Amino acid sequence: MNKMEGSAHNIGIIILAAGASSRLGEPKQLLPYHEAPLLQHTINEANAISSFSSILVLGANAAEIKKAIDPKNFKIIFNNEWQKGMGSSLSIAMKEAASNHSLEHILILLSDQPLVNTDYFNKLIKAHITSHKSITASFYNNIAGVPAIFSKDHFNDLKKLQGDKGARQIIKNTPPQLVEFDQGQIDIDTPEDWVNFNSLKKKNPSP
Repeated sequence: MNKMEGSAHNIGIIILAAGASSRLGEPKQLLPYHEAPLLQHTINEANAISSFSSILVLGANAAEIKKAIDPKNFKIIFNNEWQKGMGSSLSIAMKEAASNHSLEHILILLSDQPLVNTDYFNKLIKAHITSHKSITASFYNNIAGVPAIFSKDHFNDLKKLQGDKGARQIIKNTPPQLVEFDQGQIDIDTPEDWVNFNSLKKKNPSP
């Protein structure tokens, strides 16, 4: 797929990476993946899209993570209330992003989905722009979730999120355009998840 210029459609990107990875027992953002931290993989793949605005939210273990990554075009902001949950991180990131009044859409990413890549982000963007729906979400495990793109109509709702309430409730309230992404079900929350993922990667050594 040819590279799609996200900036041509005034699309911004937010990567949420503020969690403490308590179930994993170590910062998932720094797990080794493709000879770099896992978070770096997400940054690299997202950075290949020429976005209108790029924001990375850190919280727990922020100093350690910041030293280990190259944020490239991403502006790092810190959520000092990361303990309150993903909603608080998304809220402060959205307030920062929306300060640019030319922004029309926002692509929301997590840092623990190792199989996301630029091609998939471009597929999501294309689906969003051509569908004319206000939300385009990834579909896996019979649910609609992130990566997801929200148009400007939802910016205020995103800014109002609190605690551990993420964007999924907004997706539930507005029927989205869905893009199949079976690999989205692979995320890293526990040591077992990481072991299983690496075992799967050895059996199927694809990027």
